[in-house]
Amino acid sequence: MSRTSPARRPRLAVALALALIAGIATLAPSTATAAPRQDATTSSVSISAFEQIAIGTAHACGIDDQADLYCWGRNGDGQLGTGTQDDELLPVPVAVSGTPLDGKDIDDVATGYSSTCALATDDTLACWGEDDEDQLGNGGAASSLVPTAVSVASTPLDGADIVDIDLNHKHVCALTSTGAMSCWGLGSVGQIGQGTQANALVPTGVVTA
Repeated sequence: MSRTSPARRPRLAVALALALIAGIATLAPSTATAAPRQDATTSSVSISAFEQIAIGTAHACGIDDQADLYCWGRNGDGQLGTGTQDDELLPVPVAVSGTPLDGKDIDDVATGYSSTCALATDDTLACWGEDDEDQLGNGGAASSLVPTAVSVASTPLDGADIVDIDLNHKHVCALTSTGAMSCWGLGSVGQIGQGTQANALVPTGVVTA
């Protein structure tokens, strides 16, 4: 009859103890809990459908089927146009009351790094948020927490039929129905299309000839 050597007995005892502990652990109810999951939330405003959206660096905006404008996300520079600098986790209406967009149907919206621009169906053009590189197009006025008119008087956009706007980082461009384009804002690498590296305080025609 074989016998377990004295040298192997301690190791055998340890192995049996570990097996017993493992068995008890599998039978015991688990006390670990999964990380809580954030439930989807419903917007506090009634939006039946979005017809157009624009995505900025850390905020987004959308035009609904009633031609009303909503924004949400980061708002540290007033890019949501709510009149505050509070971030919004849900879509909120842009505060158009008393601004150039008051009572107007919104036709287009564009978002950048920390500013936003919108175009109304009557060609009213307004921007808001950060203006550190003149991207609001208001002649170099300060940043704005609500929509402020782009200074189109005596520019190529004066009286023009504007059909499209786009905002990328800190410069904006607008396209008219005749195919002419004007830009404003940051021009450090020629974004304005004027053959220079200067910023444009107001809409400035892109040189095409």
